[in-house]
Amino acid sequence: MSAEPEPVGEPASAPAPRRPGSGPLWTVLLLLAVTAGLLWGASGLAAGLAPAAGLAAFAVAAVAGVLAAGGWFRRVLGGIVAVVACGGAVLLWDGFSSHSVAGSALAVVGLLTLFGSGILVLVKGHRMPRMGGKYAASSQVRRSVDADRRLWDSLDSGADPTLRDTAETTNDLATQGGSADPMPEADRRRG
Repeated sequence: MSAEPEPVGEPASAPAPRRPGSGPLWTVLLLLAVTAGLLWGASGLAAGLAPAAGLAAFAVAAVAGVLAAGGWFRRVLGGIVAVVACGGAVLLWDGFSSHSVAGSALAVVGLLTLFGSGILVLVKGHRMPRMGGKYAASSQVRRSVDADRRLWDSLDSGADPTLRDTAETTNDLATQGGSADPMPEADRRRG
């Protein structure tokens, strides 16, 4: 009745492995959300910074775009986000100098985070996980599903797959010296 004690200090189960690229994705999403808040706040503090509200809406749309896109399209989206941040700085230039310091500071920080998130998506976007990517089936799974589908299609068309398998088994038994009869004598008497 000696039970081995469990090792002390070792976790019961290992933590789930992180998907590669998920860190930069969450960083970009957080930056874009913060950007939207900063630019929205700047637009409310100074009338000259009212166009910042449109840039805030663009940042929210960029969140959806980064989540939904993948591969080269996501990288192109990152470039567009960076260019829009530069264009936003030009658009808001007059509002920076003539109005509230707090609004200008929020707008500058918001534009910098928008530019930074665009560059991050441009550089690392192809490595970030895609929406629904964890549900994509491998080609091996798809092949087995195709084989199962063919079996069901043959049943729908009226073919009996057991007869084909029995014929192959019968031929194998006959060539190996066994009985070529698929139903043994004892089974015939029961039926």
